[in-house]
Amino acid sequence: MWMRIEALLVSLCVGLAWMPAARAEEEAKEFEGYSARAKAAVERMLASLARLENYSDEAVYRVVTDASFKMPDQPVRCSFSRPKRFRVRTSEQDICSDGRQLTVYLKNMQRYQVVPLEEDLGKQLGTYTRGMGLRFGAAELLLAQKPAEILAEQVQDLELVGKDDVDGTPCVKLQGTMKSSRLGFGDSEVPITLWLRESDFLLRQVELDLTDMLKRQFEDNEEGVQPRLTEYRMVYDLRNIKVNETPGKDEFVLEPPEQAKKVDKFYTGAAGGETAQQFELSGQPALELDLPTVDGRGLTLSALKNRVVVLYLAPGYDMSGSGSTLRALADVQRDYADKGVALVYVHPGSSAEKLLEAEPDAARKLVVALDAEGTAAQQYFEEQWAGGTVLINREGIVQGRYLGPLVEQTTRALRSDLDKLLAGQALPAAAAMTDEQKQEAAEQRASRGGMVSSVEPVNEAHLHEAWSVLARVGMNFGGTGQAARSVVRDGLWVRDRNNVRCISPEGKITAEIPIIEVASGRFNQEAFTVGRLGRGMGVVYLSTIPGDEEQAGWRPPKAARLVANDEEGRELWRLELPVENYQIPQGLCTGDVDGRGGDEVLFLQGGALWVVDGRGEVIVRKAVAGWPMSLLVEDRDNDRRAEMYVQTQQKLHRFDYRPQK
Repeated sequence: MWMRIEALLVSLCVGLAWMPAARAEEEAKEFEGYSARAKAAVERMLASLARLENYSDEAVYRVVTDASFKMPDQPVRCSFSRPKRFRVRTSEQDICSDGRQLTVYLKNMQRYQVVPLEEDLGKQLGTYTRGMGLRFGAAELLLAQKPAEILAEQVQDLELVGKDDVDGTPCVKLQGTMKSSRLGFGDSEVPITLWLRESDFLLRQVELDLTDMLKRQFEDNEEGVQPRLTEYRMVYDLRNIKVNETPGKDEFVLEPPEQAKKVDKFYTGAAGGETAQQFELSGQPALELDLPTVDGRGLTLSALKNRVVVLYLAPGYDMSGSGSTLRALADVQRDYADKGVALVYVHPGSSAEKLLEAEPDAARKLVVALDAEGTAAQQYFEEQWAGGTVLINREGIVQGRYLGPLVEQTTRALRSDLDKLLAGQALPAAAAMTDEQKQEAAEQRASRGGMVSSVEPVNEAHLHEAWSVLARVGMNFGGTGQAARSVVRDGLWVRDRNNVRCISPEGKITAEIPIIEVASGRFNQEAFTVGRLGRGMGVVYLSTIPGDEEQAGWRPPKAARLVANDEEGRELWRLELPVENYQIPQGLCTGDVDGRGGDEVLFLQGGALWVVDGRGEVIVRKAVAGWPMSLLVEDRDNDRRAEMYVQTQQKLHRFDYRPQK
């Protein structure tokens, strides 16, 4: 959900800066509900864009909220030089055109493509910029051959409400609403505010205010499922804007790093492109389903044979159902029902009562099935809580899928694919994948990461990935290891109040170490590990620092503290870490990874593997591709240097320590 809103916001900002000059005067048109003053301001902006030959900015995307779920500020650098040279860079990707070919490099995946430029650059980029974490969003906006038309499609009822100052820049201020059909979830029209520089009416800042919409969504869910919030605004702040300055000679030259792999295809697009996405079940017989339905008749796919089936599997987090998606499905059903097409909505709960109450007319046109265990979605999507649409032909063969909610672009692609299937044409996505393609697709998904590292790397070259293997296990929502026990060489260590005790295989207490600082209270989370810290044994105790506000029966932590002490109870060091998005340090353990004697302290936090030395100093911090969930440190090859094994959602990675030369 957040990726979709973020993409729309950034794409609007980037798109409005990329209009070819020849189109400016052609785009004088009526804007739906725009006041005369707002329309005049927008037309002045379009005229300024038409005069640009070179442009660059260094924008920052940020979320302003008091909610406990937050994300770090994201930089987005944009530049272009007419007619076809451009570049957009974020923390996750780099897309560049040198005027002859397009290079797309996805940093988390360590994959890139180099392809010839097509005449319609916006359409070409549509195959890359949907759902792969590309925060600048929709390709039809990226080059914005018709930005006025696209602006009118997204924003309605725009008013010029006065003047404002944005960090010292005098601006005119416009307010309107983002059309709910463009958001892809929810049914509320979200307030949008645009600031245009007074000097040239170029875009300076955009804000979406999702507070009221999210509040209503949380109220619809079961009590305690979602945390409270009083503010949630998404802001795209364009800074350091440079107009008609000659770009540097290397600005439009992109050379991916040596370790990046060149590929023919990306398999991780969400709602993008003009057709369904190929995946591992493409070209295979559809998996049978046997689910209850709200009308009591039940659903099996075999009963729908000889019909083209559109199977929408609602995401696992959407327990109330999306009214906009349901209406979009009902519209497709209305237009294709007499052509042999069946649409099925699979609700991820035991009851769809709220959904039926909200959209009774739309629900009556569809088969609404219930799947409280999420078995259907798990068959067709790799990640827990994921969802989307699966297309199946009359012979029961999977034709491809569309990830995410049924937004406008997905609906257009679905209708286009249905027309082709009904006309007897083959879809590219319906081709069965080779074993090599399946392996590459799985690796891309595993590498793209459910979490982007929120920490700056430290000496990351010290950790070398020796190997990784696919090991899909789903998502893990575990915390710090509340059982608070640790296996170390000579026994099982267990916390007993203010001490940790080593239990031998025979059940005898063989050692005891005090913990000098033990957390208490129901809002704390804890973990500990025992190892050779310095000259003797010691314990590292992790405890959280609860936040100030209680939410849904607990207080989300605002920080975590690691305190190390020796066998005599003397403090060796302490380390305090901020907690973002509940990302508490986990997998806490010790091991001698550098082979120098004495253990290092290791844990996972913020999408990264941390290595702390015996003095409490961070010596390595390396991002891990994927969502790190568990950590094991052990010298399995008996070379007196422990290896690090990190498990993510879909892979097991082995990292070795590389000593400094």
